[in-house]
Amino acid sequence: MMKYIYNITTSGKQSVTPLPVTAFRIAVSALFFVFLITLPVPVRPACSNAGGYTVGIANGATNGFTDISAGSTISSVTTPAALPAGNNQAYLYYFYFVPRCDECLILDKALGELLDKHYLEEIENGRLIFRRINLSDPDSQEQEIIRDLRVRRQLLLLVSEEETVNLTRDAFRFVERDPDRFEQSLMNSLNGLLR
Repeated sequence: MMKYIYNITTSGKQSVTPLPVTAFRIAVSALFFVFLITLPVPVRPACSNAGGYTVGIANGATNGFTDISAGSTISSVTTPAALPAGNNQAYLYYFYFVPRCDECLILDKALGELLDKHYLEEIENGRLIFRRINLSDPDSQEQEIIRDLRVRRQLLLLVSEEETVNLTRDAFRFVERDPDRFEQSLMNSLNGLLR
């Protein structure tokens, strides 16, 4: 069995080139493979999502939620209604799902230790507020914060009146492998908003 490739020459005449079936199948397979590798691939969140919860959808989605790219500073994201205007407060929000993975628990412990060690005074005087928010079972105030910040997955966000900084990628990348770099990265972001 033969398949044919039709070519149009520069003079406008049509020429027919016979192509064996196996070569035709290879050509079609190659085209399909190129198509396949250009399809968008769903990205797994930073932690395992055993509960099967919805993961954030990329910008341009029609559901009103957007993902904040990790490590970026964003001013277009709404600050929570719980953040009064005109003060010098910063909120550090740690959003997670239950059941919690090992990385989440390690990050939670490291955050607590870092804040107790370096930012106890700021926490006591109310300049820095650290909140853990369970995305699996939020209360009404937490639901408002989740909606305002458009959270759909595990995140570590630093929020002030002026900006929202996503610290998730660096936090999960360095908390176990390079604790000093984790601490320095988080402290640079916190100091930038608090000082």
